[in-house]
Amino acid sequence: MKQILLNVIICLLSFVLFGASPCPAETKDVELRGRVIDIMTQPVAGAEVYLYDSRQVKRPADFISQKTKTDGAYRLTVPPGVYWAVAIVRQTDSSFGPLQVGDKHSGEPLILDLKDKKIKEMDFTVMDLRDAVRHSRKRGEELFEIQGRILDTDENPVAMAYVLADSSSTPATDIPQYLSAWTDIEGNYTMFLPAGEFYLGTSTLMPPPPKEELSHFIEVVGDMQGVDLVLQNPQE
Repeated sequence: MKQILLNVIICLLSFVLFGASPCPAETKDVELRGRVIDIMTQPVAGAEVYLYDSRQVKRPADFISQKTKTDGAYRLTVPPGVYWAVAIVRQTDSSFGPLQVGDKHSGEPLILDLKDKKIKEMDFTVMDLRDAVRHSRKRGEELFEIQGRILDTDENPVAMAYVLADSSSTPATDIPQYLSAWTDIEGNYTMFLPAGEFYLGTSTLMPPPPKEELSHFIEVVGDMQGVDLVLQNPQE
């Protein structure tokens, strides 16, 4: 409060003594509010909304909301600007790092222009890896079962990894078109793909690293087994 009063006094003195323009009005913060829901549109408790001042969201957030209650409502007050926003539900107390089994994420960051607003309302839909698998399937689409294992460079099975699949080797978004569920302790995975040509990759991070390149090409014409993949760059 003392600093604010001091700034006002300095501005007034500058105007009186030097004819400087009056000080600009103090910029008011913007209130961002809404709900966090699941894919069944039910409110989600324990979720946090993360705001970043750049596209780089693989780092601690610039602003984090309080955890949602049973109504899924959140509220954040931030300075005007452009932000990239995601909602996350973690099973642990950590606010940063790769997602674990059971954690939920809203996917591709939403770009929010909060420069000229007093109040902005935005809802987020969060899902875990299994939810994302189900969500990616189109109704009536014929899917084929793809099975195999994820191995490390020494041909040891990798648990808690998953397979990414996309029609492009460099997906346009952070979340590719199709995902498998987490591998078991033997590195086994199962995923479902429609007929077509796909590029596969692997990751232990959820969401995967941005611009993750998928290097294993397959052509799907039916069920496939023994499609083993090597995890080239394991992440802790």
